[in-house]
Amino acid sequence: MDNVATRWGWLLALLAAGAACADTLSFSPPLTAGRTSRFRWEPLKIELPIYLPTNYDPARAWPIVFYYHGAGAQPSTELYQVHTGARDFIVVGMTYLSPDDLAGTPAEQARIAANEVVVRHGLQEALAASVSFDPKAIYLAGLSKGGWLVSLMGEIDASNVAGMAIQLAGRARRNDPLESRGALADRWIYVGAGELDPNNMPARQAAGFYRMGGADVTFEEYPEIGHQPPIRAPRLTAWFEALRMRRYRDRESGQRLISWYNETLGAAMNTHDLPARYHMLSAMQEDPRLTLCSRDARERIDSAINDTRRDPAVQQIWLAERAMSKLVRQELQAIFPSDMEAIVDGWRTVARTYADTPVGKRARREIERLSGRARESEKQGAPLPTPAAPTAAE
Repeated sequence: MDNVATRWGWLLALLAAGAACADTLSFSPPLTAGRTSRFRWEPLKIELPIYLPTNYDPARAWPIVFYYHGAGAQPSTELYQVHTGARDFIVVGMTYLSPDDLAGTPAEQARIAANEVVVRHGLQEALAASVSFDPKAIYLAGLSKGGWLVSLMGEIDASNVAGMAIQLAGRARRNDPLESRGALADRWIYVGAGELDPNNMPARQAAGFYRMGGADVTFEEYPEIGHQPPIRAPRLTAWFEALRMRRYRDRESGQRLISWYNETLGAAMNTHDLPARYHMLSAMQEDPRLTLCSRDARERIDSAINDTRRDPAVQQIWLAERAMSKLVRQELQAIFPSDMEAIVDGWRTVARTYADTPVGKRARREIERLSGRARESEKQGAPLPTPAAPTAAE
């Protein structure tokens, strides 16, 4: 925290008021396992909710999730109670020190995010007197505006954050390099967005960027919805389950992992429809729990996927997915209208060549979206506009 705080010393006086009250935080109702309580911390001028998991024991230190809501919403814990299964993770519903959107310059975005980092550190110090959490197991989660902000805070404060969950958003810094090479190595990062969400591509690009940066990344697309939180996010639930298994590594966790692997693989291999089997195996390959399995177990999934690719229909699906991954990377690096025109042409090729695949059907939406960006740039006679940064509308 010290490196961050010294750069933004003007906040220290504000946080001192909160620190002075750390021993007198009042929770209503009293802190109880399996219940949400509310408390007021002076620097944020608002009541915040905190949820203790059903198996909470103050004699142990627990992972903690700081959840930042979307624009226009209020601090809450309910969404992440669902995603964590209401067990093993403390959840704090966060608000913002500043109501400002993140649509300003990169320097303005960094200032806002750094201020929020300092505030969160102050809140952690205040909570430590009443709540038993592990300072090495701090996770940031955010939805829409909160997701964009989490991408910034997680990078600025990488040494103090174990992982991030970014929903309905991407990486605010797009393809700008990390401040420190390897800063996010081995961090667990989840990124999720709706299939029809305008932030779907930024989310995919963020996942790819973080993966190249050495993070352990899980991406999830919520079928058939736009810019809204899903009722269920199975891969996010699995992400928390994998974190739980990795942390405790007990007999119960091992048995759950074995059961998940055997049951899921069995269901896939018993499916005679090869495209359906391919999708089931691919979902298993991308499930964060697979990273906890043995090398032989992971290679067995790879081999089964390769076998399905011998089927002509599956091969078309796979080649379309590869083409999309390439176009996603190219868009992240695009600067000039000519770059975007080449990407639009690439999507047109995908639409023609793989028309019957899910990616081929997506191509029409991408062509319309990217053509709009290119036209806007041509009118301005300037490089491509940066994709919409998080605003109140998001």
